[in-house]
Amino acid sequence: PAPSEADRAIETARGAELRGEHRAAVEAYRRASEMTRDAARQAEIHYRLAILEADPNNPDRRLDESRNELDLYLGTAADHPHQSEARLIAALIDETSQLRADSVTVRTELESMKLELASLKGRLDEKEKELAGIKKVLLQNKAKP
Repeated sequence: PAPSEADRAIETARGAELRGEHRAAVEAYRRASEMTRDAARQAEIHYRLAILEADPNNPDRRLDESRNELDLYLGTAADHPHQSEARLIAALIDETSQLRADSVTVRTELESMKLELASLKGRLDEKEKELAGIKKVLLQNKAKP
């Protein structure tokens, strides 16, 4: 039988993927997904999309979209061969997201601490000047007979 439109879209996606054309591959896989109702094929498409979206070489990398595709894959593919890899990738994406959130929190706290430090240094400078003035007065009084 002649290849279906979904078959052709998948072949187009695979070719783009092999050439490193991430955007074209994602678009072709999304088209293929719309054209097929076969659960195994849908699972494979979701898995491939998840990998493409998480690929560090993808200039349009979107970990949140990769995680969504992994959820779709895991919900569709109870006996698909990439189950353990998909769960591992999902866990790593979750950890990455948490580390990024923690990093933002730490950066915010660091900036706040820098401002507080600058304020404390200013107050210390004022107190040192005040102390120098007091020392001067005490030395002048001590020098008087």
